[in-house]
Amino acid sequence: MVPWITWRYGMQGILYWDLKFWSQTPDPWLDPVTYLSGFLCSRGGILNGEGSLLYPGSRTRRYTGQKDVDGPVSSIRLELLREGIEDYEYLWLLKSLGDARFADEAAAGMVVDVRAFSRNAEELARVRESMARRIEQLAKRSSRF
Repeated sequence: MVPWITWRYGMQGILYWDLKFWSQTPDPWLDPVTYLSGFLCSRGGILNGEGSLLYPGSRTRRYTGQKDVDGPVSSIRLELLREGIEDYEYLWLLKSLGDARFADEAAAGMVVDVRAFSRNAEELARVRESMARRIEQLAKRSSRF
């Protein structure tokens, strides 16, 4: 939901501080606690997966049965971030096609604030579908002129 929050608050980008911060865990494939010391946004608590969007490819076979890879392996967190960025592109398209209100209302429906946002996958799918339909309508109108 980070890209949705980004849109809701009018931010211009996302900073993810590290992609493979594994130094505080013996094995990121087995232990999601990659950042033990916490920091301000967690009130000092442990942050599961924080700073870790990738896994070491050299351990792929051991944990998945698939071939080891030369390089990193994507995490579910990274895949969900990619989906969120695609949602942000929908919001941007709505605005650029002249319906910023629709985009803003979609984001407001999904995000109350940085700690309160929808975790309902079915709701997210419905909002994505409604945005896609609206983009198609707007695109058809603009191509007529």
